[in-house]
Amino acid sequence: MTFFFSSVAFGHSGEDHSKENEVKSVDITNTKSKKIEIIKVAYEKDVEQIFKKSCFDCHSTKTQFPWYYNLPIAKQLINHDVTEAKKHLDMSSGYPFKGHGKLIADLKEINKVISNEKMPLWYYLLLHGEAKLTDKDKAIIAKWVNMSIKELEDAN
Repeated sequence: MTFFFSSVAFGHSGEDHSKENEVKSVDITNTKSKKIEIIKVAYEKDVEQIFKKSCFDCHSTKTQFPWYYNLPIAKQLINHDVTEAKKHLDMSSGYPFKGHGKLIADLKEINKVISNEKMPLWYYLLLHGEAKLTDKDKAIIAKWVNMSIKELEDAN
């Protein structure tokens, strides 16, 4: 038994090769953080002003309440819409947004509702025509969303 122990312990002159076969892990969190920072910078540069104009009244805590907010029933309807909107996507703190899905899913949803002209809501646009997204706005948002999805997919 002693001989077996000494041949195992000293067979490689004390070198430990057990760590040579360890799989080195990639720090995905750090990679994803860098990708999110790239997306955030692009958002602030290209998209945030569009969202402030067209989305923030419902999808943030920065709501600019209209003159009719204090009229009977209007306040309840507006508060309900804002509460529901923020449950789906809250843009209050910039990107990444607080949503009910994963980052990629939320980005795909943004693209979908904007390309299908579901947002801003038609009844909101009746009294807030300035919030309507132009074709240029939609193109800028789509470009940012597509770049963001690619960055996030590359991080995984």
